[in-house]
Amino acid sequence: MAPFFYKYNTSDEEEFFLLGYHSRYVRPGYSNFDSFTRFYPFYYSSYKQDGSSFLGLAGLFYRWKDSKDETVTRTILPFHYYQKNEYNLLLPFYFRFGGDDMDYVSFSPFHYKLRSKNVDRDWVWFYYSSEDRKEKTSSLFVAPFYFEWKSPESRGDILLPAYLKYYEKNKNLELYFGGFSVSQTVGRFDTSLKSNAFEKEYYIDLDYSFIYNLFSISL
Repeated sequence: MAPFFYKYNTSDEEEFFLLGYHSRYVRPGYSNFDSFTRFYPFYYSSYKQDGSSFLGLAGLFYRWKDSKDETVTRTILPFHYYQKNEYNLLLPFYFRFGGDDMDYVSFSPFHYKLRSKNVDRDWVWFYYSSEDRKEKTSSLFVAPFYFEWKSPESRGDILLPAYLKYYEKNKNLELYFGGFSVSQTVGRFDTSLKSNAFEKEYYIDLDYSFIYNLFSISL
């Protein structure tokens, strides 16, 4: 009945064709040929002897799986493109490039995310955070009210309008809503206090102020 109908059977292989439908099944280990099922032009699937497979639908959807049944490539035209450990795109809304969850970058009109060995960054609308483990710095920002940072030289945070806190190695400042503030300065001088442990002379200047130094106490 060719070219409309075809059927073939052996102990290790089966093949069938009818109009637009075509299938072949090969028992594992009996042949190097692939098993497949086709229904032209809408459907195509194939299976290799190592367990990997392919699926195609109407020329718009394509998917490849490896021998562990994990998807390695996927395409949905014209919007979605995926390649394992390389990229994952959903146009125009989502973009991701890179490998595993410890080394990649993803972004969209509404977010940005970076993961790497030394640097992590996140942005979602009013939220932003960054951490650099090599430089030992970090920051966090929630617009427009909160800001926080840390570095080897200083650290601090600001919550508007409640408070501002700033800390250095030898100088601290805390300013609160209503004008109350606390400042502390540590330094060396020549005549007052002496530490026997370190054999160094130092001083601590502690100031309490209200209404931005209109009233203050210094200790």
